[in-house]
Amino acid sequence: MNLIDRLRQKHVSDAIPSCCVHLRAYLKYALIRQCDAHWRLYVLTKPGPGIRGGE
Repeated sequence: MNLIDRLRQKHVSDAIPSCCVHLRAYLKYALIRQCDAHWRLYVLTKPGPGIRGGE
């Protein structure tokens, strides 16, 4: 019983960080895409050459 509980606890503690990592990666990706879209919109609507005009 004690061994099973320990294994179950280990499995749960192993599963949570991997889930958090995936969630964090997804949120980071979504945030980068959102920021990129806003940055492009800002550069396009800004009069004159943008800061990234040289690229």
